[in-house]
Amino acid sequence: MRGRWRYLRTIGHGELTMQRVWEAAARRVRHLPHWIAWQLPGGGGAPARARLAAYRDRHAGEQCLIVANGPSIRGMDLALARGMVVIGMNRGYRLRETHGIDLTYLVAIDVASQIRYVAREIAAAPVLARFVNWNGRRYFRPDENVEYLRMTFRPGFYGDVTSGVYGGHSVTYACLQLAFHMGFARVILIGKDHSYAESGTPTKVVVATGREDNHFIGGYYRPGEVWRIPDYKGEEMAYRWAQDAFRRAGREVLDATVGGRLNVFPKADFLDAMAKRSGP
Repeated sequence: MRGRWRYLRTIGHGELTMQRVWEAAARRVRHLPHWIAWQLPGGGGAPARARLAAYRDRHAGEQCLIVANGPSIRGMDLALARGMVVIGMNRGYRLRETHGIDLTYLVAIDVASQIRYVAREIAAAPVLARFVNWNGRRYFRPDENVEYLRMTFRPGFYGDVTSGVYGGHSVTYACLQLAFHMGFARVILIGKDHSYAESGTPTKVVVATGREDNHFIGGYYRPGEVWRIPDYKGEEMAYRWAQDAFRRAGREVLDATVGGRLNVFPKADFLDAMAKRSGP
């Protein structure tokens, strides 16, 4: 919680608008019935937790690649990742058409700007498992192979995702918590450019034109879909928690993003990092 207060003190003039405060409060109100359903017997939370528990330490000591969706991955040879676990996010299933690789796991937590638009594509993605925000479960059928994550507003790094997942202002943070839960000893992160072309008040809603250039593929957002200006300060606060958690556990996260502006995790050359397949 001290980290949260430090973060609040960094918010500059004009960033903490009344609209931003109101939307934060509204999200918590909307979240309440989903939290109740997760807790109630027969509400679906118990079997969802049991399924998540089955992933605990499934990949103990292994290395994985987390692929964020920044434009820096456009020229990367991701064929090097074949044969290893690849965790992608949101519309990362489109790496099949751009790079010829499939994800092992897919994570999507933003209901408003991702799940509601591409739930059918997420459900059809050729992945071993997809991990989706519990609050967006109405977009998926009961017979679909979906694992549900219960999002929490309590800041922190949740190494056991059965107890919750903190959003950390980025789906990448959810991926890191899931990777820790699964036991990965080394995480290589790419595509985390940390530099959208658009600027403005963090979390401000933007209506997509279809011409945005913030992702590895053109037309990532379709015209009329909505997305939000990133909150880089909030992300960096969360990534520091992830860095500390991995380090305390004797594990590591390496940032091999080409030209990335995130300066939290140790930087690494992608080819060198991929050549080393054992734990730290």
